[in-house]
Amino acid sequence: MKKLLICISISTITCFCLVSCEKWINEWISEHLGRHIVYGFENTADYEISVYSLLCCPDYSNPILYPDTSLPFQRHRFMPDIMPNHAVAIFAGSFPIDSTFEDYHVDTMSIFVISKDTLDLYGWDDVRNSYNILQRYDMSINDFNQLVDLYFPPTEAMRGFKMWPPYGTYDAHGNRVE
Repeated sequence: MKKLLICISISTITCFCLVSCEKWINEWISEHLGRHIVYGFENTADYEISVYSLLCCPDYSNPILYPDTSLPFQRHRFMPDIMPNHAVAIFAGSFPIDSTFEDYHVDTMSIFVISKDTLDLYGWDDVRNSYNILQRYDMSINDFNQLVDLYFPPTEAMRGFKMWPPYGTYDAHGNRVE
């Protein structure tokens, strides 16, 4: 019984210390590690998409760097799939996104949007070789500083960003506009 009371007392004191230190811990993390930054990618199309970028799929051994806008030879195993009307984080860290650009020694990174159905039907090699992508965004550090989330199809707020095909190619549901 005495051991149980000691354990409960120690647990209570530990919890009190952790709760009272939370502000100090958050300030220390913010000061030493920077604020936590998340860039999301939202799919507003009526179909599932996949997204590839060095931001969400780092490849330090053999990166394809802008202005080369080809896709890598192999599909990255962490390439996120995004259901319609859902979003995922394509970059999350407690350091500025600038440092990722610095790691690759680039000022622009490409983000590719690919139809999940096309990937499943034809496979990565065919998608890569025929460059069968829905959209490519060539984003600079300044672009990321202006916009926290990216969208497919691109929104009006993304109109001025460098992309291929150009803004206005898709309607709000992700269908090609004639």
